[in-house]
Amino acid sequence: MSDLKEKILNNTRKSILSFVAIAVVSLGLGAGSMPAFSQETAAAASGSVVDSAGGVTVGATVELVHVPSNTVSKTSTDGNGRFSFRGLRVGGPYDVNVYVDGNKVAGDWTISSIG
Repeated sequence: MSDLKEKILNNTRKSILSFVAIAVVSLGLGAGSMPAFSQETAAAASGSVVDSAGGVTVGATVELVHVPSNTVSKTSTDGNGRFSFRGLRVGGPYDVNVYVDGNKVAGDWTISSIG
């Protein structure tokens, strides 16, 4: 191999090794400044409301009651009968109630834990 070709290959290897070393050091420094992960402090729940024939129920009010704190969260079903809760307390139990036009149509059931 010619001397020129060998010098180019050596310089290329050194450049690649330098880049890898810088990347590793950067990752190491970044890892020290990343936030620590802790336990979840909020939970989410989602689902859909359907009638006895399996049709979606639009505009139903879904209510979750966190039993230990008696905290009530409410939302309405969308055009596809779906609902979603965010920012719920982790754990439970939760009582679940569903209302259509202000009338309770489902309830008296409990989710033992959310998280």
